[in-house]
Amino acid sequence: MQDSQEFLDEPIYNTSLPTYLELAKRVGVLGSKKRVLISGSGGDELLAGYPHHLKYMNQLRLIKLIGLKAFTKLYVVKNKSMPNTDYMNFWLSKRSIRVPSQLLNPAITTSPLTALKYNNEQREDLLGLLDLDFDWLISDSFQHLDRYGMRNNIESRSPLADNRLRAWCQLNLDSRDLFNGQTQKFILLSYASKFLPDWYLGSLKKSGWASPIAQWYCESTSIKQEYLQIFKDYSTFSSNEIINWKMVSTMLEKDPKYPGKWVNLLYSLAVNSKKLGVIV
Repeated sequence: MQDSQEFLDEPIYNTSLPTYLELAKRVGVLGSKKRVLISGSGGDELLAGYPHHLKYMNQLRLIKLIGLKAFTKLYVVKNKSMPNTDYMNFWLSKRSIRVPSQLLNPAITTSPLTALKYNNEQREDLLGLLDLDFDWLISDSFQHLDRYGMRNNIESRSPLADNRLRAWCQLNLDSRDLFNGQTQKFILLSYASKFLPDWYLGSLKKSGWASPIAQWYCESTSIKQEYLQIFKDYSTFSSNEIINWKMVSTMLEKDPKYPGKWVNLLYSLAVNSKKLGVIV
């Protein structure tokens, strides 16, 4: 786990990093050492394949049908909160990681994520959402593909992320090509139906590529101890630090359950700050 973070030189909370690193080792240095890895990264960002893409599309459909005012009222009644109707705040609500407030230094003020402004606000809502996910892909998936690949003699290629292909899709495809009811990546499935049997296409469900980090954490004491050892290296807390590392360690020691993705973010911060000789 620690290697999967140190090799990146910057904090990334992706819980699947250990799995990606192991894959790179098995294909690269433990394989023929002469490999080019073709990645499917970019397909979901290109053809709206993530669950939050469908959720946002359904939201747009409903707003178009009943109007924004009626939609907002219904949403508040059901969820006891205001909806995120613009693509920026909708995306942030799905992607942002919330670290428990008691672990943060109250003396340090940070700007809320909702204050961010995307640099191309005139994009049509769905395309804007896809662009944000592609920006995320660059800083997350492409980062570990490149770093892990170089360390294990692998050259990585992601043809679905080619800017020319993205430009063509954005100019020539609309929501009817991407969604058919609740079916996503419709144009891809339609084309694949010419070559693949119905029983196979009907069984396709997005499962992702996720390390079972929560299961490992609960079943293996060594995983939890690895987290704790890193956090205890930062057990002091001063007015200049953002994170109360001592409180982080105490919280993990008391609770046997996996605390959530935020612990991976803090783990990544701790590993990389230790490597760089700084305290966060």
